[in-house]
Amino acid sequence: MLVGRAWRAGAGPSLVVVRGGQIIDISAHAATMAELLERADAPETAHGAPGDAIGTLAGLLANAKNTEGTRLLAPSDLQAIKACGVTFAIGPTVHGAGEIACNTYSLPHTQALIDGLNRDQPGTRQLILPRSGFAGIQRNAVAVWSGW
Repeated sequence: MLVGRAWRAGAGPSLVVVRGGQIIDISAHAATMAELLERADAPETAHGAPGDAIGTLAGLLANAKNTEGTRLLAPSDLQAIKACGVTFAIGPTVHGAGEIACNTYSLPHTQALIDGLNRDQPGTRQLILPRSGFAGIQRNAVAVWSGW
């Protein structure tokens, strides 16, 4: 199961899921990725929530570099995740003081991702491509991606 965000002309950023090659807008059930991940039934919502089909995965990937029309966005609207490894957060986080926990946040985040992927797709090989990482992240099936 792939969950992400897409820009919809006239609607702005929308939470989407890929189902059978189709991109389905499920933002009526969770407006942001953060809201989805805070739900106790997040996997069930992402897997089965009804929504509008806004295009095919191939079509949105082909439109990736355009600034017009429906296109994919960075999958995470969680600023703590986007900033990890890039900035030095000061202040409280769910894992402790930001100056201590922020740069290690990629470890529990990728562990949660790989646990979910392995549960939902047993017997398949998994790979996560984040923009940043931390020592030990490779044990979570991670290869750090550093460019376009």
